Amino acid sequence: MEFKDRLKELRLSRGLSQRQLGQRLGMTNNAISMYERGEREPNYEILEAIADIFNVDIAYLLGKEIGSFYYFEPEVADVATRLSKDTELLILVEKILNGSQEQRDKFVAMAKLMELR
Repeated sequence: MEFKDRLKELRLSRGLSQRQLGQRLGMTNNAISMYERGEREPNYEILEAIADIFNVDIAYLLGKEIGSFYYFEPEVADVATRLSKDTELLILVEKILNGSQEQRDKFVAMAKLMELR
């Protein structure tokens, strides 16, 4: 998958318009549109900002098949990376991980019981 496709997929999965993403990056929706059409490539600083917004690493943005999500707890990162190919499950995981520490701990315990690890 190319950057242009990955960017659009991530943006849509988070329910963001091109204008909203552009505002978060300090650029126009036209620039985002050009990225998504493959007419323009972002510089490294913009890639970093996009990666931070979507909580993915730059290699994933650039089309690596297996995304490496960076979470502070190594066990959570491992589970999230394994689930990264299933968009619906990934959205659920992200909602849990954006919650409280207690929710994250329960998720890790549940994942261990279900042998997702």
